[in-house]
Amino acid sequence: MVKTSAHFETLFTAIDQGYCLCEIIRDADGRAVDYRFLDTNPQFDTMTGLASAVGRTARELVPDLEEEWFQTYGAVAAGTPARFQSHSAPMGRWFDVFATPVAPQGHFALVFRDITAQRRAEAERAEATARAERLLVEVNHRVMNTLAMIGSIVRMEAQLLDPDDPGSAPIARLQNRLQAVSTLYRALSNTAAVEMVEAAPYLSQVVNAVAGSIGQPGQVEIDCQVAPLTLPTAQAAPLGLLVNELMTNAMKYAFPDARPGRLTVALDRGADNRLRLTVADDGVGVEAAAAGPGDARPRGVGSLLVAAFAEQLGGQLHRDSGPAGTTVIVTWPDTGSGPGQGA
Repeated sequence: MVKTSAHFETLFTAIDQGYCLCEIIRDADGRAVDYRFLDTNPQFDTMTGLASAVGRTARELVPDLEEEWFQTYGAVAAGTPARFQSHSAPMGRWFDVFATPVAPQGHFALVFRDITAQRRAEAERAEATARAERLLVEVNHRVMNTLAMIGSIVRMEAQLLDPDDPGSAPIARLQNRLQAVSTLYRALSNTAAVEMVEAAPYLSQVVNAVAGSIGQPGQVEIDCQVAPLTLPTAQAAPLGLLVNELMTNAMKYAFPDARPGRLTVALDRGADNRLRLTVADDGVGVEAAAAGPGDARPRGVGSLLVAAFAEQLGGQLHRDSGPAGTTVIVTWPDTGSGPGQGA
């Protein structure tokens, strides 16, 4: 029986990994059909559950052992080292294995770890994540149904109001905000993620929804420039609502009398590693809009909501307005965004 030298014997006895020396057994056609254990260390018994293995073959110890083990070790014994992770159903274990050929020909040595507990924990985490994702979809579905019901009620109330009634404008704004929240939940549920959202497709849905609900088609050109970032869902919701309010203000007040123009919505990471939202228009400016008939000013609830959403992001808001248009920039700390999967 082949034995390791004394110092290697000490080493393989002391290590916290399983070790065994084996010889391959082939049939008359040269096909690997079994292997015999020639030497093992104490950790071998613990990590395989196989006792008194020396001198016995794998098929003796595990009669239903999968064929892939014999083919893999047959190639190793023929001269091809291998490093792999694999599962044995009859043994009920996962192994991380390094296998190498050794002299004389037809022999090979294994150093391995039992990673069953690690694999089980990974499977449990994956299942927990899947459950959380299913729960998120269900919660979003129920929220969207509730929002749809509330929207229907508000719409019915709006139909009872005369267009000249002072309450019709606030009701219309409430309908738009309900629609914005519904759009957010649809976008979040389409991401198939619990903690992170890809910014580009998400904000594109928000921008398109607002553009489609306010203003005349073709009047205002919309330019959406979103860097390939992923955002925590805790940031995605207030960010989407912030975009909704800023776009709504710009499209309602910056382009009076069907004036054509351009509105840009951009999200990127600044040089100071802070995230930056920019909503800019080339309209008439806040002061000119505020002087319109009926005091239809871009101030009030919308501005309060913008400030509240910026604060929820932990951000700083800067507004610059003049005859050439209005630019609103909100910056906030990057608390977990990362590069996305594409532009």
